[in-house]
Amino acid sequence: MRYKYEIQNGWLLILISIAILISFKFPNHPWNQQLRVLIPIVAVAAVLFGYFSRKPRTKKLGKVGVSATAEILEATETGMYDNGYNPKIRLRLKVMPKHMPAYETQFSGYFSKMELNKLQTGNIIWVKYDSSDHKKVIIHSD
Repeated sequence: MRYKYEIQNGWLLILISIAILISFKFPNHPWNQQLRVLIPIVAVAAVLFGYFSRKPRTKKLGKVGVSATAEILEATETGMYDNGYNPKIRLRLKVMPKHMPAYETQFSGYFSKMELNKLQTGNIIWVKYDSSDHKKVIIHSD
């Protein structure tokens, strides 16, 4: 299964949007010229930071994460699509590690439409979880 990296800090983009609206509301303010230059720089930096900071953590979890089985308790489409085709699915999982009690967590990711039949409630899938933070999981690639 495929996992797409995404920006988790949507609130930052909302703040940037508010700053842009304020800059147009007060066009003759002295600080407005500096703000109009700074906003695009901060926006691009936020997008790049969100993309590149998530990728190494997920890649590391794929290499050093602990394998376990997980039962899909719930699979919900979020309404978001990757390139208008692959839906983003939110999974509520019951992770069942070998040497500790089972626990629940969530995972969201983009999946091809051909993979959706594997994401049915009650199905068992392989995941990898972070041994120091059990809530962080990724779906094992097939």
